[in-house]
Amino acid sequence: MKSITSGITVLIKKPTLLLFIFLVFFTIDRYNRWVNFKTDNFPLVHDVDQFYCYLPAAFIHHDLTFKFPNNYWTVTAPNGNKIARTTYGMAVMYSPFFFIGHQVAKWSNYKLDGYSLPYKWALHIGTLLYSLIGLWFLRKVLLRFFNEFVVLLTLLGVYLATNLFYYTFGWGEMSHSYLFFILALALHFYFKWDETKEKKFFYFFCAVAGFAVLIRPTDIVILLLPLLYKVDSVPTLKNRINEFKVLGTSLITGGLLFFVPWCIQLLYWKTYSGSWFVFTYNPGERFFFNDPQLVNFLFSYRKGWFIYTPLMALILVGMPLLFKTAKSLSLFVLIYFAVNVYVLSCWWDWSFGGSFGCRAIVQHYAVFAMALASFFAFIIDMFKKKAFHGYVVKSLSLVMVLFFVKLNYDMSWKYKYALIHPTGMTKEAFLFSLKTENPTPEQLVEFNKLIQEPDYQAMLSGKRD
Repeated sequence: MKSITSGITVLIKKPTLLLFIFLVFFTIDRYNRWVNFKTDNFPLVHDVDQFYCYLPAAFIHHDLTFKFPNNYWTVTAPNGNKIARTTYGMAVMYSPFFFIGHQVAKWSNYKLDGYSLPYKWALHIGTLLYSLIGLWFLRKVLLRFFNEFVVLLTLLGVYLATNLFYYTFGWGEMSHSYLFFILALALHFYFKWDETKEKKFFYFFCAVAGFAVLIRPTDIVILLLPLLYKVDSVPTLKNRINEFKVLGTSLITGGLLFFVPWCIQLLYWKTYSGSWFVFTYNPGERFFFNDPQLVNFLFSYRKGWFIYTPLMALILVGMPLLFKTAKSLSLFVLIYFAVNVYVLSCWWDWSFGGSFGCRAIVQHYAVFAMALASFFAFIIDMFKKKAFHGYVVKSLSLVMVLFFVKLNYDMSWKYKYALIHPTGMTKEAFLFSLKTENPTPEQLVEFNKLIQEPDYQAMLSGKRD
């Protein structure tokens, strides 16, 4: 009885634990409500199939030159071999669940082809686990700077009120929820190193950061963390640089660990293509650094980040407030935001193909959560001296987050059922979608007339709208 009482006391004192338990049960309840793996090869299609291709090629067909019949987006190497267009990083993330699915397929007489039902279910369960574990490490990170209630609001918002929700439950096998986990883990290791000065945590950070960059090179921005954490002036920046100089051989070791994932990729390219490096993107795909589509990236009806994930607009207020609520984080988060938004908005297709909202930014919620927490912390702190008002503002903050949860859930559902178009949304289509709940076939026809597909050929040539 005492153990039960003490457990309840812990949950009351640590509401984020209670929230996490709720989210675990919520995830278990919803794990199959957003997917239909019995149709086609979903989710092993499009980008996901390219990330995944290493696994069936290596362990089923035993042929990493892809000579077996396939529909992969391979690239012809200088020596004539076919090689995968993507790096192998996501395949590593999928691999534990691929092997589980492979074993289940053996036991249950499903096809051992990498695409039958056991493989797809195993991968989806893996996706949910990665998201939840990432959320757990994000909780540990945030609690270093903010109180339990603020972290509760932040975690609830990040998991259920952003498009991380869709890229966990709807099409979580894309790279974004996996990278959310990786970046949250990197943050945890870095702060553990800063706290304890145990070199193993610095090494873990370097290795994890290197793996994130292997999967998505633009995520190299995470290396701003060791440079800018606790920096708020030129003298503190000089001190930070001097601290790293003192590391000496440990810094070299960390750098080598950062590059280990890429070394394996280079060996793959050299072995199967004859070259140490192969450019695997399509001709013309590049960044237009002199033409950032900042307004479109943030506010367009096609894919604007703040249009389809309005909760995240609060970080525009939260970032400057970090100078009051968590000063050591302020410069890092501000520059991390600016660099990411600028770089991603310079990509030739700033809307990043078919997706719900701005998918390219999803993994960075692991960092932007700090600015979101700063917003909640500041608002609640304003009323902390007045107990009654404090409870009121906490309640209102929770209601606000729940409103964004409901809005995000509704929009995610509409995206799943084609009432938010993956590529061609317009202002008229967006407004039509907002006011339509259960569209009739006639309404869907009307909706589709409002869609305007991008001219991708023009965008490749630099005519970006």
